[in-house]
Amino acid sequence: MNLDLQTQLEAQRKVQPLAPAVSMRWYFISVAALGVVIALAIRSGSVKLQILLGLLVCPVAIYLLCSSVCFLIAYLVGSLNQIVFYQAQRPESPFANETLPPQIIPPQARD
Repeated sequence: MNLDLQTQLEAQRKVQPLAPAVSMRWYFISVAALGVVIALAIRSGSVKLQILLGLLVCPVAIYLLCSSVCFLIAYLVGSLNQIVFYQAQRPESPFANETLPPQIIPPQARD
């Protein structure tokens, strides 16, 4: 394994202190729960309850929306990076065609 690739994999495994450790499963659960809360607020008919839940739920909804947009942008950048630079990152073995690699310094005859 390439040393640079190995160090990159080890860096990805480390927990980042500022990034929240939230899986996509919890993201979808929170979006579903938020949808249920919004639906119950709309069905209740009470304007005061709708305003109160709107004020409480609005920051959560904005956070979920912004995080999903950031995830989408990061996913697209990562996908394009892999598509564009995949061939350049693949190391090729000099022995792939069962011949010796070309020598930089040609061998010299010994007397």
